[in-house]
Amino acid sequence: MTVSEVSFVFSESMRYLRRRIISEIAGSPLKQKAIAFALLLKERTHDSSVVRGFTVAKVQRLTVCCHGGKESRMAYKTIRKYLSVLESMGLVRFVGGDLFLSRMTSSSKHRNVDISAFTLDRTKNIYSQLRDLLFLIIQAHKDFVKSLLRLRQSPSYGTDFKKVRRLCKRCCCDPNAGYEERGLSYKRIARQLGCCVRTAYTVVSDSISRRWCTKENRCEVHHLEGVNFREVPPYTFTTRNYGIILRANTYTLSRVWVRALCADARENRLVHSL
Repeated sequence: MTVSEVSFVFSESMRYLRRRIISEIAGSPLKQKAIAFALLLKERTHDSSVVRGFTVAKVQRLTVCCHGGKESRMAYKTIRKYLSVLESMGLVRFVGGDLFLSRMTSSSKHRNVDISAFTLDRTKNIYSQLRDLLFLIIQAHKDFVKSLLRLRQSPSYGTDFKKVRRLCKRCCCDPNAGYEERGLSYKRIARQLGCCVRTAYTVVSDSISRRWCTKENRCEVHHLEGVNFREVPPYTFTTRNYGIILRANTYTLSRVWVRALCADARENRLVHSL
């Protein structure tokens, strides 16, 4: 059976990724690529997470993929680099000539993120999805705070109001804070990913094309007769007869990721006492 004939199915036990690992790879593209490589290895070893009689050549054969009618595999140097990163993170170990991949999930479900929406076909694609996930996590944090403040104002049945106020204080430094939507800038996304603004724009576009989120442009246009391209605060720029204010875009997560990232405070286990 050739590689192109094999159907790599996402195993049930690999549906989750530990939140601590996601936090650790934020801001480091190299670690993100290494984790993508580890997820591919776990899938290709059918979740046994062991490569018996380890050699780089054997691991290289596990990375073979068919794309556009051609087979490709990861380079020796790249494999060694990723294994070194994973070893420094405590996610791989060598025992008696065998390579063991450590667990990447927690026994406590709330400490994991459901990544069953991922496609584990090749490292490059998994890396792209991990970057999308890091972007979605920023928006999920914003959505959680927003729903938490709404819950504080209008508690539903079974809500532990004291816990809600404690969470408001922890998230906003003020239990009586109000929510102000300021959008999410590409610079903020770039800092989370450890990349440039142009790459952040690509990540957002990928997330939208995967239907993991939707984008709403925030642009205000005001009629200013005869402004004629002059600089007029607070307008971002002006035309001959109009002033335009550009604000950071807002995003809405798909229902799948709202659940996976616990973006709704009403469904969070820390909020409800019943």
